[in-house]
Amino acid sequence: MELKEKIKGLRALIVEDNEVTGSFLHRALSIMGFEKTDLAEDEQTALSLLNQKQYDFVLSDTNYGCSGARDYYGPRIVVAARKLGQDPRVIAMSGLDNNVEVWTGESEADLFLRKPFSLADLKEALEKIY
Repeated sequence: MELKEKIKGLRALIVEDNEVTGSFLHRALSIMGFEKTDLAEDEQTALSLLNQKQYDFVLSDTNYGCSGARDYYGPRIVVAARKLGQDPRVIAMSGLDNNVEVWTGESEADLFLRKPFSLADLKEALEKIY
């Protein structure tokens, strides 16, 4: 079965504070086959969306701003989803080398993509988890 068929109808959440990157990722997931995708530019928005909707997939930056500070807030999104009874498949992404350990240890992400990555890289990662 092709990727588009596997993810058709699934709901995705993108957590990315960079507007250009977030827009690219939203378009990319649409091209891949996700029909329902939400974009959160900060932790508060992501947590609010998680309380309102059930997500099958989360694509999250691991290092984004919160209250003007830079820190590793990404793992908390997935931990929060799991506390709400959701069990989304997760791809974490970052341009920082040290974030791999943060994600694999705290949130058990399925995969980690290092930025910058291509559309082909994202498709290959989705094929691995679906």
